[in-house]
Amino acid sequence: MKNTEKPKFNDLPAKGTYERLAGYLVDSFKEDNLPDYVYYDLALAAGELIQPMRKYAKTHLSIDHLKKRFDDKHNKIGKSIFVLRLIPFGIDDDNFYNELKKIFLDIKLPDSNQWLHQKKQCLSIVLPYFKQYNSDKGIKDGMYEYFESTPSEHIETILQYLGGVDKFADGFIKALNDSEKRAKHWVYIWCFKAICQEGLLGDEEKNLLKEVIREYRNNKGTSISDFEKKIIDQLLP
Repeated sequence: MKNTEKPKFNDLPAKGTYERLAGYLVDSFKEDNLPDYVYYDLALAAGELIQPMRKYAKTHLSIDHLKKRFDDKHNKIGKSIFVLRLIPFGIDDDNFYNELKKIFLDIKLPDSNQWLHQKKQCLSIVLPYFKQYNSDKGIKDGMYEYFESTPSEHIETILQYLGGVDKFADGFIKALNDSEKRAKHWVYIWCFKAICQEGLLGDEEKNLLKEVIREYRNNKGTSISDFEKKIIDQLLP
């Protein structure tokens, strides 16, 4: 990634769109214009907003800039998490990946420190953005154990990202068809399993999505790993 010039006014997306708002918010982050609680809420924003912010950051912020901001000891909780959420898919950075992985694994829950809970949860979302994650077998087991031990908070986060229970089916299907999110497909499948256990979906939707997963599993081009197969086998006979 490289820094580019800020777009001219006429080149900006249409007024009132998430894409235009994303540019304003990322620029405000660069200039440190917003209070920490705003960055915290932005870090937890649904996909309609976080995706265009990440896309804008990919063009206008370098990974080195994000690393520097993450390492800034003066950053508060909201800003640190917001930095992590701006990391785009496909990053290739061994040192930064290993640093974040170590932080994730070193955080042992339960803990009374809510900041540690939020940090671990955010890292579980961000680590799959790195290319190194795809060949890292150990981290997936650590994440799965974490998800299984704290299901409700992950359901809440993923539902928020996909637009809620009413939009879960559409978001789930779209996510499984998104090759850029291949490393995170198991997370969505796990979430579907957890949501079914909570009784949040009707039988029609459950049957529809089980068929989607069955087709996904049987697609020769998907190359299901043993790890993914373990999760899928919990859903399908």
